Amino acid sequence: MGFKKFIKYHLIDTTAIITFSTPFFVFLENAISKISDLNSIRARAYAIILSFLGLGKLISGGRDLSRKLFHITHKTNEKIQIFHDAIYLGIFNLLTAPIIYFIAGETNFFKILSATLLTSIFALFIGAPMGFFIDSFRDLSGLKKCERKIYPKKLHLISKISKIILLILLILISLIITLCIYLLTPN
Repeated sequence: MGFKKFIKYHLIDTTAIITFSTPFFVFLENAISKISDLNSIRARAYAIILSFLGLGKLISGGRDLSRKLFHITHKTNEKIQIFHDAIYLGIFNLLTAPIIYFIAGETNFFKILSATLLTSIFALFIGAPMGFFIDSFRDLSGLKKCERKIYPKKLHLISKISKIILLILLILISLIITLCIYLLTPN
């Protein structure tokens, strides 16, 4: 893979990861683990910055490598793909979340532990849809056709401009949901 293609994959994959995961993690941090709005916003900002600096590629590239090691393709049984993506993201989050919370300014060990365990357990549930989201963003952006059986065939038929508009709408919906969570949960 050439450098230009590598960068395109990195930017699309990272945008997909951030778009999908941010509302979930904000809800867990804010409503469940009682991390302050400020530290939650910092954690998400650091996660976004670190993702675009390479963490996003580590997530998606690690997922691609793991799928290759376990001989999982887009044509593999969906249940196996779902199981793989769930376990992969859960383990990945367990390893990275404490670092992000600490550099975001959270010093309470029990809040870090609580948030890490909750987000890692939750990552088991969002790992599969997030993997599908990555595959969908790749398809909608024109990087790689999604051949998964659960991907709507009609999306292959829409114009390139319609696909870009759909990507923008997905990003805006994520931002609006995230904002609503901050507004509706007590600090």
